[in-house]
Amino acid sequence: MRDLEAIDPSSVRRLPAAHQHFLRPLGLILVMNGVNLLTSTLLDDAPSAGAVLDGLGLVAGAVSLLVAPLLIVAPRLTWARLEGTTLVTRHVFVTRRVDLAAARVRITNHLLVAKDDLSGRSVSQPLLSEGAPLASADLLALADAVHRVEGQASGASTAAETAGALRDLATNEPLRHSLSGRKNRLVSVMYVLAWIVCGLTVLAILIRLLDFSS
Repeated sequence: MRDLEAIDPSSVRRLPAAHQHFLRPLGLILVMNGVNLLTSTLLDDAPSAGAVLDGLGLVAGAVSLLVAPLLIVAPRLTWARLEGTTLVTRHVFVTRRVDLAAARVRITNHLLVAKDDLSGRSVSQPLLSEGAPLASADLLALADAVHRVEGQASGASTAAETAGALRDLATNEPLRHSLSGRKNRLVSVMYVLAWIVCGLTVLAILIRLLDFSS
């Protein structure tokens, strides 16, 4: 077991970030919603209820098409890294830094959560990525970062328990195997919903095009 002082403060380790994968199917739904609104406004031959409603339809469709790409690329703008004992996370345009050796740390729902009482900042690092635990080397690096000698910092007992849990997850193969293959049900449901919306939107557009050409 390495002591806290043995960690090189200049070392940087990239970690799997807490990607919000549900944003991609949500962005896809917004794309189809925008296309649906624009085509329904531009191709509708029925008497209009008013220019204001047509304008609102065009604006809503345009806004959907503008926001959707941001949601789709947002996961690519999210990253995390460990700089010595400092965990740095980036969520789109927000960057947070918390020193794990001085923060209050705990593990909840397969997330390592650290809060700096002085600044009030908090960061979280998922311990599962792509349906499997993080690499053992990453977990051991996090364990070394949160470990502190009792009496030298507040929360030393909790930190020791957290470090022990991280080391157990890194070295306990039966535990790692039991956690492998877990999938985010919310993401799966969102993707199914997105493809259903895509299919219905394409069908609606084809019907409008046939009516418009006839």
